[in-house]
Amino acid sequence: MSTITLDDLSVRTRANQVPILFGKDIRLPTRIDEIQYATKLLSTINPLVDSANVRTPVVWMTCSQNFEVMSGVRESLAGRVVIVQLLEVSDEEKGLTTSQSPRSYFDQLCAGTFPALVGITQQEQRER
Repeated sequence: MSTITLDDLSVRTRANQVPILFGKDIRLPTRIDEIQYATKLLSTINPLVDSANVRTPVVWMTCSQNFEVMSGVRESLAGRVVIVQLLEVSDEEKGLTTSQSPRSYFDQLCAGTFPALVGITQQEQRER
């Protein structure tokens, strides 16, 4: 599965300026990260999904804002979209307790609370 990240400003600009051409370069299956930065791609994704003619997901879209507040997502991809809201990992799931030293607790909180961030070392966190 390929990944397109719209955090990259050059990728985002291309996706917004010429979404039809950008869409032609998408190879399925793919994951598009931070889709809220290029909602014009939604109209391009629709025919991609239809042309795939499969029942399994071929385009995964992630977003750091709520899909529900993005205008047009449900309409653009009617019948082709499932929205799953992922919750952050709880302190209990991460093994955080208030009995830890304040510094240790703070370091773990700074590492983040979403699954992809769990386990990132302090060095990796500083490099981000």
